[in-house]
Amino acid sequence: MKKLILSGFLCLSVGFLSAQGSREAVEATFDERASISYFRYLASDELMGRDPIRPEVDAAARFIAEQFWKYGAISPENLDAPYYQHVPFRLSIPPVKGQLTAGERTFSQGKELMVLDGGALEGNFPLVVVGYGLEEDYTGKEVAGKVVVCNVGAPGRLSPSDLFAMGREKMRLAAQHGAAGIIEVYNVPTAPWEFVTRFLNSPRLSVDQALEKQLCRMFGYRIRAIPLSMR
Repeated sequence: MKKLILSGFLCLSVGFLSAQGSREAVEATFDERASISYFRYLASDELMGRDPIRPEVDAAARFIAEQFWKYGAISPENLDAPYYQHVPFRLSIPPVKGQLTAGERTFSQGKELMVLDGGALEGNFPLVVVGYGLEEDYTGKEVAGKVVVCNVGAPGRLSPSDLFAMGREKMRLAAQHGAAGIIEVYNVPTAPWEFVTRFLNSPRLSVDQALEKQLCRMFGYRIRAIPLSMR
């Protein structure tokens, strides 16, 4: 179980600065060597980059929590443990292989095809074109048990962040209408397909959708997926 304690670090820093009240007081208590040693340890090869899926991230989190305890930081209430807040992450690992055949053309995973979510799907399915895959595009369409085909993004929403955010919503809508799967046709010249495949064809860590929406309401921004290096 991974923990997120960044918010506690920020609160401690702000509280410390406001309590001292002056630059001179801060400088009088600031230990430059000790502070640099903290960063050296957290950035060391020993912690293997602190990837969230590696055990070394627990050592990094424990080290920071111990520094909070050492300096008498007050832990917020209602946490799983002092200085620790549970954050539900979702690990997505792309399939090793996969193929999609439409007519006489075959698309292969990692080349012309990127499988982003869902379980294994095998068989022959009718295709139904649904525009951009938005709610209004399903009007008058019977898609239950079929695979829907749509364009990525939406009119006026073709930035990389829009493409990823809307992709989740489209998958939800397709499942809600009983579709067996969804295919998004990538046709965005501003973001080359090679760039997209390099980013998506690797393990990614993302925040649970319910928590992501809550954080977005609280702080006004989304937490995007984190590409991971598998060592």
